[in-house]
Amino acid sequence: MAVSLHWGSGEATCPISWRLYLPEEWLEDRRRAREVRLPVAQRYQSKTELALGLIDQAQSWGLPARPLIVDSAFGNRFEFREALRQRQCHYVMAVEPSTLL
Repeated sequence: MAVSLHWGSGEATCPISWRLYLPEEWLEDRRRAREVRLPVAQRYQSKTELALGLIDQAQSWGLPARPLIVDSAFGNRFEFREALRQRQCHYVMAVEPSTLL
């Protein structure tokens, strides 16, 4: 699975960066890690951590700010929403009906 960040305007959208998500079990299984040639220093990052890293990277590039459009996999997580507020990001996101806002 990949976590990706796309930049868009009124005319077009374009993927600008992505990160490969690796389940924690894959990184703990040294035999599997060797078999698929994962770097030895590879450490686990949650999908939320990967997404925030991509946002930080894009902000460092000085791209014009655009509202983030986020699916419920991230929208349901208070920590993710709070991290976006701390970064002063505008966002629209899907949340499941049981999510407390």
